[in-house]
Amino acid sequence: MPAETSLQDVVLAEQQGLAGPASSLWRDAWHRLAKNKMAIAGLWFVVALMLLCFFGPLLQKLPATICPLGLSYSHQQIDLDQRVAPPNSRHWLGTDQLGRDVLARILYGGRISLMVGLSATVVSLTIGLLYGAISGYFGGKLDAVMMRLVDILYAFPLTVFVILLMVFVGRSIFLLFIAIGAVEWLTMARIVRGQVMSLKKQEFIEAAIALGLRKRRIILRHIIPNVLGVVIVYATLTVPGVMLLEAF
Repeated sequence: MPAETSLQDVVLAEQQGLAGPASSLWRDAWHRLAKNKMAIAGLWFVVALMLLCFFGPLLQKLPATICPLGLSYSHQQIDLDQRVAPPNSRHWLGTDQLGRDVLARILYGGRISLMVGLSATVVSLTIGLLYGAISGYFGGKLDAVMMRLVDILYAFPLTVFVILLMVFVGRSIFLLFIAIGAVEWLTMARIVRGQVMSLKKQEFIEAAIALGLRKRRIILRHIIPNVLGVVIVYATLTVPGVMLLEAF
């Protein structure tokens, strides 16, 4: 953009979406991640584990001669002649008391754990991110009321609340995702609120306000992308916590 461009032209370009493309925070984060070999190795391991859990049971339809690594056995297939067998070439992790392949049962159960962990985390982060961003940006009485609501919900035993919600609403795996996600957003809301309260005093937010941008645009386009680092770190801690809550 030329140096002699007036402030009015900058405002019009921003409002009409004609400003030059800015550097994407997601692109910068990916470049930093790609430089960390251990992080990339861990990412591929997690992806491989997810693929095995979700597509491993499909290999049960293949004959054992093609897929002899335990994946061709059903998690419900009972073989009393192979009870409590140690790991071998046919059953990599051995069998249980009924002769069922342990690896097949782990992969089948892993699908539920991963689905609950990821889905409930997405629900909790979505609620907590928006709730905390709104509370921290507007502040004042709205922030006080929203945070007192969070304090009240903190007083309830969340595990009992999920159990009661499942009893009254019904037993469904998808409702379980929503129920767990609906009670796991409280800490995220507080973390995001604190980050937003410090970010809204920065110069780039004041510049966005001076340009006349709407508050919704400032929150969604300028504030939330700058708290994604904290959100991602907390998400990695939320996933195993959600899995443990689902198992309980």
